[in-house]
Amino acid sequence: MGDTLGSAIGELWPLWRPQELERIAVLERAVRRLGELTEADRREAQEEA
Repeated sequence: MGDTLGSAIGELWPLWRPQELERIAVLERAVRRLGELTEADRREAQEEA
């Protein structure tokens, strides 16, 4: 069962990777600007989290 799951994740990760990296980038930007976030930036970071 674990092998099947690992195989499925291995096949899907290349498809998901760009979206997940962009989500991480949004969160990193929010952390760097903590205390100076606009409401729109805060909402975007919250949605990605």
